[in-house]
Amino acid sequence: MSRTINSIRNIFYSVINIVLSPLLLFIVRTVFVKTLDKKFLGLNGLFSNIFSILALAELGIGTAILYKLYKPLAHKDEKRICILMNFYKTSYQIMSIIILILGIALLPFIC
Repeated sequence: MSRTINSIRNIFYSVINIVLSPLLLFIVRTVFVKTLDKKFLGLNGLFSNIFSILALAELGIGTAILYKLYKPLAHKDEKRICILMNFYKTSYQIMSIIILILGIALLPFIC
């Protein structure tokens, strides 16, 4: 397949994702509001906000991975790919530990 066809397909799926994500989120929240008690709705909102804040710890590392891996993958530089993947593995391990510590630190305030 040509790059143009792949680009058009990528744009199409991105637009579908942009349109469907908020729509599905609205439907889920509407069902929650109509079926769950106010107490559960408050907890759901609280945990959603906490997970959103903790997800900020990622800080675009996924995008950086894609950007930095493009050239080594195009040139089939396996040594550089291994070095980058080990760096990203370490980065994500550190981020997961930080998120775990922050989550545990917030736990007394939630319960």
